[in-house]
Amino acid sequence: MEDKDSIFFILSYWKDLPKAHLVKKNLELLGIEEESIFIIEGYDHTQINMKVAHAIWKGFCDCVVPKVLEKKKNFYYIESNTIIYENPRYFPKYEPIHWLGFLKNLNHYIVGSHLVYFDYKNFVDKIVPLIEKEKPTHIDKVFRKWGLKFGMEIDKSITLIMPHYSYNLKKIRTSPINKNFYYHKILNA
Repeated sequence: MEDKDSIFFILSYWKDLPKAHLVKKNLELLGIEEESIFIIEGYDHTQINMKVAHAIWKGFCDCVVPKVLEKKKNFYYIESNTIIYENPRYFPKYEPIHWLGFLKNLNHYIVGSHLVYFDYKNFVDKIVPLIEKEKPTHIDKVFRKWGLKFGMEIDKSITLIMPHYSYNLKKIRTSPINKNFYYHKILNA
C-alpha cells in the first residue's frame, strides 16, 4: 500500500540547512526520489524576534503551506534534525493526519513533529481555513488539535533525532531512549 505520489517538505532555517540536506539524503537512501523532496527555509527566530516554537509555526504557515497548495499532493512535514529509519510511504495512512515521527505520546500532548503525514484534500478542505485563526504556538500542539478534530493516527515512531541545540531547553538535545521507536529491520533481523 505504498503512496508513491506523496511529497516531503523538510522545514529548516539557515543554520540547520546542513542537517536538512542530511535528512534529504536519508530519504533518498530509503528509496524516495529526489524530485519528491523539498527543503523549505523558514525563519531564524533571532532575526524575527520570536520564540523558536513561534518561528517554526510561522515557517510552516508562510513557507510550507504555499508549497503544499502549489504541489497539490499528499505530503509529509519533517523537521530538519530527524533521522528516518523506514520509508514512510510503506506505512498505511488511516486518517487525515498520520504521526510517524515523535519522541513521546502523552495523554495531553505529543512531543515532536518529526514526521507527520497530511492527506492533501483534508488539509485543504479542513485545515487551511483554520490556519489564520491559530495563534503562534508549538506546532506539535496545533497538529494534535487538528488531529483530534479531524482524525489522527499515531504509530510507533520511525524516527529519532540528531543531537542539536534546543533553544527551548537551552542545552544540547540528544536522541533520548524512545519507547515508541519502531525499527522493522532490527525487529525482523
